[in-house]
Amino acid sequence: LYIHDTLDLFGGELDTLRTIWVEHVRATLHPNNAREIEHLSGAYFGTVTDIIRTAVRIPQDRSLTADRMQAA
Repeated sequence: LYIHDTLDLFGGELDTLRTIWVEHVRATLHPNNAREIEHLSGAYFGTVTDIIRTAVRIPQDRSLTADRMQAA
């Protein structure tokens, strides 16, 4: 849910965030660690999971769907 909300807030800056990841964060990591992070992002967010389904039920003030959250 926090990742989804962060993307909602900063989605217009995804190009900037990508640049920060590549030039400042990823560049400081061992290549194996950087690859593992990128792999895990796909593993955790590549499909709708029970974790995502649970997260969409947390907010009481809005209606989210698991598909929308996973797509974000």
